[in-house]
Amino acid sequence: MAPPDGCLDLIYSQSFGLTIIGAMTRAQRFTLAPGTITTGMRFRPGRAARILGIRPADLTDRNVCAVEVWGKRRELQSRLAEISGSEDRWIVFDELVRERLQPPTPVQQAIRALTLSRGQMDLTALAVSAGLSARHFRRCCLEETGLSPKQ
Repeated sequence: MAPPDGCLDLIYSQSFGLTIIGAMTRAQRFTLAPGTITTGMRFRPGRAARILGIRPADLTDRNVCAVEVWGKRRELQSRLAEISGSEDRWIVFDELVRERLQPPTPVQQAIRALTLSRGQMDLTALAVSAGLSARHFRRCCLEETGLSPKQ
């Protein structure tokens, strides 16, 4: 059982390929065949959009084939399929992140603070710290994470 935690996951398995699991608003159960080996990476709220080049709001409560979302990045799935060990797949995931990693924006920093506080922060003050109105901050949270700040 996977609880809703605001994170987005990128998971690879030879049986189902490269999959993106969006942020969840409710717990979900994932069933894997016995012996299935997966390699994955979890992105904290607000970090996946810039690294993966996707819009998390479009993936909330969805599991999608990464090739459908990325199209032109099919070579990533091909590279992962050619590798036999999980450790070597980690290297490919690490390369993906390193080449796209950028310092967090003020909105991402505010989302991180909200996550660390487990939602126990004043949203208006948090928005102001990011240089935004409360309303704009809510929209940015939805865009960056696929969830509103209160979810």
